[in-house]
Amino acid sequence: MVKEEAIASGGVRFSTAEGSIEMSFPARHIVVNRYVGVGQTVLAPPVLLKLTRLAMASSGGLCVMNDAEALTDYESGFRQQWTEWLRFHRQHIRAFHLLHSSSAIRVGANLANVIVGDLIKSYPDRRSFDAAIDELRKRA
Repeated sequence: MVKEEAIASGGVRFSTAEGSIEMSFPARHIVVNRYVGVGQTVLAPPVLLKLTRLAMASSGGLCVMNDAEALTDYESGFRQQWTEWLRFHRQHIRAFHLLHSSSAIRVGANLANVIVGDLIKSYPDRRSFDAAIDELRKRA
């Protein structure tokens, strides 16, 4: 069962006993997702539903920043749902960035990029990922 709760930053956290995704909204067209623990298949639907609503309401396209530095593993259904969502909503996504420290996540992102048309930009270090968020905020 997925627990949903509001967080102090004005965002929302979706969690299970094994993992969580915390969504925050630093600017009108920017969403930052922070993943912790295991990316379970059951965590994807509530996050993707919220992202769909935001993407449809964004006239200039949504920038989705994914901080997966604390993601320890993910289920294949988790990656498949994200990939399918990106493929289906690509026209509403201006940017999709991914910070990761795991080679398994890098491989999954590379596979997904083949399907979604090279949309996912990967970052192996925090500094460049945070700089990309700052640059997107400046353009807001």
